[in-house]
Amino acid sequence: MINLLERYLLVNFFKNWLTVLIVLMGVYYAVSILELALRIEVSLFVIIKYFLYLSTEIFMQISGIISVLAISLTMGQLQSKKELLVCQSLGKPLFSILKPIFLLSAALSLTFLVVLTYVNPILLKKAKRVYYEEVWKEKTPVLSLNSNKIWYESNNFIFNLQSVEKSEKSGKGLSLYKFSSQWHLDYFIQAKFVDFSSKSLWKLYDGKSYIEDKNQLVLVTPFLEKTISEPPKIKTFNFSVEFYKYMNSFQLYKFVKNNQNLGLDTVKYEIEYYSRFLLSFSSLLLLLAFVPLSVGPLVNRFQTYKKSTLGIVFAALYWFIYTSSVKMALTLGNTFIIFIPALLLLLASILLWKRAKH
Repeated sequence: MINLLERYLLVNFFKNWLTVLIVLMGVYYAVSILELALRIEVSLFVIIKYFLYLSTEIFMQISGIISVLAISLTMGQLQSKKELLVCQSLGKPLFSILKPIFLLSAALSLTFLVVLTYVNPILLKKAKRVYYEEVWKEKTPVLSLNSNKIWYESNNFIFNLQSVEKSEKSGKGLSLYKFSSQWHLDYFIQAKFVDFSSKSLWKLYDGKSYIEDKNQLVLVTPFLEKTISEPPKIKTFNFSVEFYKYMNSFQLYKFVKNNQNLGLDTVKYEIEYYSRFLLSFSSLLLLLAFVPLSVGPLVNRFQTYKKSTLGIVFAALYWFIYTSSVKMALTLGNTFIIFIPALLLLLASILLWKRAKH
């Protein structure tokens, strides 16, 4: 059963959380929509639709700041009315008083995880399609340049090219993966040169063809020339797709395992997979660290607005360190690096809570 104090804390925290969410999202939407509207001539409806599809992606980037500001406001209200002092004078430790808020934050984190697993990949793909097809009027796949190779996705094909001729009729250094609808690898082809001037077929030269057998890539045959009928449908080769961002977490997990069994590099995909968990629980970790810090001797004398400012800086600093760790993990090819900021924050939380008891 939830007692009166716990209900009071939960209601206050959730009200503050929703208020901060509405304010921050409102400011972000207003600025972003105005900026995009000034850059291009497109209907306001299309721009709003684009940012609505991006809602979950935007929310996950500012969720830490939302939670820290919400707890800062809640703590400020408790301290201004001497309610926190009364509770502590009755012998209740701070963690016990705020435990309902931490439990609510944990429940919200699990909800965020479900959103990142199922909802965000769908909305993100819709957002990118709207951006290229309705905002910029380009019928192109959703694309990006990475690591000296250009990645593309179309239907169940995923492939990269080391270079593409300006005419966009041929390319060099092709690595092409053909998957089933369940992301099971059907075959893998490498070729030094590819002619895709015809939309109905591709001509590959000087390459090798592989199939999967017992989780191993098996060479079928080298070839001097090979034709692929019903090739990937790509209108332009200006961009490449981060296809793995559009998989739900279960599809991404299977994709990673299949590639690992085949001996292929999976660091980029593992980082995307694990980052969904780390981002989901970042708000809870930030709360656990910020609460004992905010009642410490260095911060306790600050006014509420100063604590809120400190909370924003605290959350933004963690976000900066986390994004830097992702870049470093990609550069060094080590997935563990992305866990370091969360582990350090957890360690800091333990030390701060131990100190808060003295």
